[in-house]
Amino acid sequence: MNASRKTFALTQLCVRQFSQTAVRRSTQTEVASSKFPKLKEGQKLFGVDDHQLVHVKAGFKDKALYQATVVLTVIGLGLCGDVLVRLALK
Repeated sequence: MNASRKTFALTQLCVRQFSQTAVRRSTQTEVASSKFPKLKEGQKLFGVDDHQLVHVKAGFKDKALYQATVVLTVIGLGLCGDVLVRLALK
């Protein structure tokens, strides 16, 4: 009984702390970061419906990173398959 009473008191304290910090944070004024305009520009770039895949929209760098990821994934799957075949044939 005593443990449940302490658990209940702890729960009430946590709820009170979370509700107070949420109110306190919402009353503060938020300052926009200097990176905010660049972020909005990127969102506009990816928000346009031009029937391109996402990894092609940002240019060569993203396309190269995507292709490298695909190649490394295929190599990894091939090596996993090799290990499984070797273990099965032992």
